[in-house]
Amino acid sequence: MNKAKISAPRVGLCSNRIVADLSDIDSNFKGCEADNGPGNVERRSAHCAGAGASHSGFGGHGASDTSDADEVSACKKTVASLVDMGKEARIEGSGGTSGDSPIVKGKSTEGRNGGSGGGVVWLAATDTIALERSTVAAEGHWARLDTYE
Repeated sequence: MNKAKISAPRVGLCSNRIVADLSDIDSNFKGCEADNGPGNVERRSAHCAGAGASHSGFGGHGASDTSDADEVSACKKTVASLVDMGKEARIEGSGGTSGDSPIVKGKSTEGRNGGSGGGVVWLAATDTIALERSTVAAEGHWARLDTYE
């Protein structure tokens, strides 16, 4: 593969030899949506949102829609669980837990703002896997605060 761009929730390449140069295999943020998946964590408070977890990885800390230092600290302690650590990835990463605040600046903010999980990238070769100047990524997304306008 030369200058290939592959983007999907699940990417699988199987060959005798895989060689990629200047290529991107992207499964970032393409896992389970917010509030879904086996690694989803219970919301800590009304002002916290959990982040998505890539498969077998730690999710990022929860975001907060408040400037209260104690609340922000509590939100940062909200981290999604590891899912199938040390096992072959079979499913996409879990989405983070949404945190809803009933009214912010006179506007309802109920909705999904937890981060989405990472997808799955699976590379298998009987001989060689060579990634030169290429990226392979399947990260979960941070919680969003864009619903808090």
